[in-house]
Amino acid sequence: MNFIAANNKVFISYIDSQMKSMLKVIDLEIDGTTIKIDGFRIRKVPLISYNYSINWESFYSDTKAIVRFEPRIELISRQIESMLRVIEVFAHGFPVIPTGFRLKELSQWRGKDENNQDPYFAILQYLSWMCSTNCAFCLHKNDPPGYYTKSKYGWKTRVEEIDTRLKYWDPEDGLGLFGKSEYNYFEMLTHPEFKKIAKKVRDKTDKIFNIITSGSFLSKDLIDFLCSIHPVLLGISLNSCSPSLRLSVMKDNAPETALKALPYLRLKTMPFFVSLVTWHDIPVKDMIKTIKWSDQFEPYFIRINLDAHTRFSPFRKNLKSSLNRWKEIVSTARELRKEINTPILFQPAIFEERFFTKNRNRVIIDGVVKNSPAWNAGFKAMDEIISINGVPIGFRNFARHLLNSFYRAGIKELRIGIIRNGKTCIENIQKTDFHCSYPYKSGNDPIFSPYGFLIRGGLDLDHIMQIKQASEIHNAQTILFLTSYLMKDSLEEMIKISGLFDYTDKRIFLEVPAHNFWGGDIMIGDLLIVDDFIDAIHAWVKNKSKNPDLVLIPSTSFNKWGRDIIGRNYLDIQKHTGITTELIQCERIESIN
Repeated sequence: MNFIAANNKVFISYIDSQMKSMLKVIDLEIDGTTIKIDGFRIRKVPLISYNYSINWESFYSDTKAIVRFEPRIELISRQIESMLRVIEVFAHGFPVIPTGFRLKELSQWRGKDENNQDPYFAILQYLSWMCSTNCAFCLHKNDPPGYYTKSKYGWKTRVEEIDTRLKYWDPEDGLGLFGKSEYNYFEMLTHPEFKKIAKKVRDKTDKIFNIITSGSFLSKDLIDFLCSIHPVLLGISLNSCSPSLRLSVMKDNAPETALKALPYLRLKTMPFFVSLVTWHDIPVKDMIKTIKWSDQFEPYFIRINLDAHTRFSPFRKNLKSSLNRWKEIVSTARELRKEINTPILFQPAIFEERFFTKNRNRVIIDGVVKNSPAWNAGFKAMDEIISINGVPIGFRNFARHLLNSFYRAGIKELRIGIIRNGKTCIENIQKTDFHCSYPYKSGNDPIFSPYGFLIRGGLDLDHIMQIKQASEIHNAQTILFLTSYLMKDSLEEMIKISGLFDYTDKRIFLEVPAHNFWGGDIMIGDLLIVDDFIDAIHAWVKNKSKNPDLVLIPSTSFNKWGRDIIGRNYLDIQKHTGITTELIQCERIESIN
């Protein structure tokens, strides 16, 4: 480049170096047209800053929509903006004002991530489209002001972007372009290009498609199509088997469609699960009726979602009132497990353990998929696994890891020690138990239920070892661990069982930060943000009149870049409190795995 000369040679040299380095990575553009920069000069008056768009080959995204998932884009955007505020760039000898930038060598921006092996997280979620219903309990309706799900970039994705993601997606190696969302809970079956894109995705992988739908658009023709791209596990947000309730609560103008879909799915032997939200306008009696009605069509499982409300919701209640209602619902559903064949799960998954189990962290079977090897061998919900092939099992994560490993290795004979109704016994899974049928069709069964066992996630000794190692690395005697309301008791018991802090002078204090960002009766720790943790630390310091030596936080509140749900990095906690802060690496506790 031959840049225009200026008096400040040092500054010009710096800008020259920065510009050349930047243009190795990106091309500047004006409204989609690449411009060739051939010079610059210092502005007499700094330009007012503005946000730049990023071009991904054939489509634009606002950088604000993706910086949480790829912070280097933010760095590039800020560098461009800071330079263009003080310099004026030239193309073909004329001054120009770029409006965006294009990444060069998009293949170099692919990253390796386990989520990229899942067709939903890698591609299908970007098919989120306009819902055909208008549910009163929609979790997006009462987001805090400015939260990214309300952004025009938050959920509706252009087909060009999806095609580009497909182009650079390698499901076997877990490679894919950086995301701009961790989940989308809008409808995908209503997307005008759903069938076309779903076929393209199926051409690249034989992994199972997890698809969530309200069911209001689930015609026989669409079910036939889904069967043609199997394996698919369809989640139907049924909520009620009453057409009038679906009409009033979900604003489903065709409430019979979803209800008719269940018997047709059973006829087509397509695995599906039923999801229920415990909205206050849906009586508990209707929940019981819906569960029993759904059971006759043999869903994979039934999931009960305990509805919570942010402080921005007109339906918010205090936590005590909500807890009483949730406990009634879970207690009722636990009794229903004795009457029906379909497994019943809860979301949040750890709620049942927190309020209905005296001994935490045990390997309790939440459910057994009908006609699976575990079902054929006689295992039941609420059995407690204590050994597998002679190996003692103390914690759920270890049991799940062992079962997954055995299943992938093709092992078809297991000796599993269990406690059932207070008595210890051995149950065997044998080769003959692998004569499976709907809904657990051999060869198409999701890996989250090896052998048909549904077991929620949990803590294990590795998490406590991380706490011990962090305390030793930082020579910390007073450790503040910020956890969630649901996990506190289980963590406390796991620390005690481990014995790793016995006979030491280290003290661990477990505290639950308030959900000041979400508010209401939200209590999931994964939804805590940086400011919530900062507030909790300040409150603890004020109460104890001293600083902890070390603050530890579960990593599940942050993505792989260490950013919370609004894009702020966890390192800001240490910056604002002056106290060493570390993340304990762990996984979110889901309903199933």
